[in-house]
Amino acid sequence: MKGEDAGQLKLDMAELYMKLGQHDKSERMLSRELEVKVDNSDLLALTAPTKLLLLLSKVWEKAVNIQASLTTLTDAHDNQSRVLKIMAVDQSGGNMEERKVAANICQQMAEYAYMLRDHDAAIHFYMEALAYSPENTNSSVDLARLCMQVNDLEQCQMSYMTLLKAVANNEAATVMMADMVFRKVDFEMAAFLFQQLLQRRPNYWTALAKLVQGM
Repeated sequence: MKGEDAGQLKLDMAELYMKLGQHDKSERMLSRELEVKVDNSDLLALTAPTKLLLLLSKVWEKAVNIQASLTTLTDAHDNQSRVLKIMAVDQSGGNMEERKVAANICQQMAEYAYMLRDHDAAIHFYMEALAYSPENTNSSVDLARLCMQVNDLEQCQMSYMTLLKAVANNEAATVMMADMVFRKVDFEMAAFLFQQLLQRRPNYWTALAKLVQGM
């Protein structure tokens, strides 16, 4: 069996252990694989640790150890950064795909940081996710929502504008923008935004409730 096939088989086995709730077995198998030295000049070999670390992070999450999940994702983030640097030097194909992997890692790191109430770190990771993948609407929405929660209205507005560029008439963005201007005591603009949204979706109860609340 080829090394690549054997590695995938072990990855599948570790995932099966995780799904069966046998987290210790999954963690041991993945940790052993991660101890194998990788040729940093071999791009294909270097992508393998990222996959192992992403699965290990899920294992820790299933075991309800969010801090270990975040630490593991940090290692995955560092490894993926090396992958992207090599691709930039070699001008290898597939750069967009690997950047999406990096964006997803940052998105998950942000979610874990938020769960651990480290809002500054969460904002940083959301912004990094958007640097890798500007069209990632999930990151834009989550970043804007978090910035509003910590009352960083300037960053919230920037996230809103980025989101509108990616998806015109985004409902979640419109609600957040209206919330933001409401907090700035611009009641007329807030009401206008909510009314615009209700014209498109008359049964959008979130917007209706916000509009009534501001009256």
